[in-house]
Amino acid sequence: GIIAALLLCSCAKTELTGVEAGEMIIGASMEAYSSLTKAALADAGSFTWQTGDAIGVATSDGHADFILKTGAETNSATFSAIYSGTLGNYAVYPADIFVSDSKIKVPASREWSEGNTNCSMFGSLTNGNVAFKHLGGVIKVTLNGVPKEATKFVFSTPGKKITGEFELKGDADKYIETSDDNANSSYTLSFILNAAKNMAFYIPVPCGTYPKFAFKVLGANDAVLNEFEGSSQQVVNRKDILIMPTLTIGTI
Repeated sequence: GIIAALLLCSCAKTELTGVEAGEMIIGASMEAYSSLTKAALADAGSFTWQTGDAIGVATSDGHADFILKTGAETNSATFSAIYSGTLGNYAVYPADIFVSDSKIKVPASREWSEGNTNCSMFGSLTNGNVAFKHLGGVIKVTLNGVPKEATKFVFSTPGKKITGEFELKGDADKYIETSDDNANSSYTLSFILNAAKNMAFYIPVPCGTYPKFAFKVLGANDAVLNEFEGSSQQVVNRKDILIMPTLTIGTI
């Protein structure tokens, strides 16, 4: 696989003590992925910060959501917020997984947006900069011809946990690990289409061995429009991206 050098960024001088008013700016870099298949090489390390991204930064009052300020479509960006309290020494991405320095909570559903992986990451905050590292891996599923009637994509790993709370393991390279769990084994991406569309779905998953993956496309009232199930076992390590074969389910 590919192991890319960490992309570091620089930013204007920042103060790491709490501020009463004004904008606080933090620089953030994103670790590259390793690919699991030769077909994935073009995607390895290519993911970038997206407009609207938010990171959760620890503060003495809990945490603050810092919103992307500059650097969309790049690996290095700045995030800003007006917050209360004093900044802590770590941050997570996405902001909605924030729990503590030893735990995160991955939601079971999100809104789909083009190119956004929502990959779980953790980083130490030093001198106004945070270098994010991946806590798990990502599965990419590409479906061609998703019908305009579709409203949801549901990915599942029967019997294996991919959402809910996870303890952070490891030291320099922290990671999260799957476990046996049927109740937290699916991840849903919702969307609204005006016409049939080719769509790529990214599913953040913890490290571990998965006996099989399954996914389905739902329409109104969660009616099943298409469903697929794989039978091969897959092993996902930290910062892996596993690209599934493209499937065509309709015409555009």
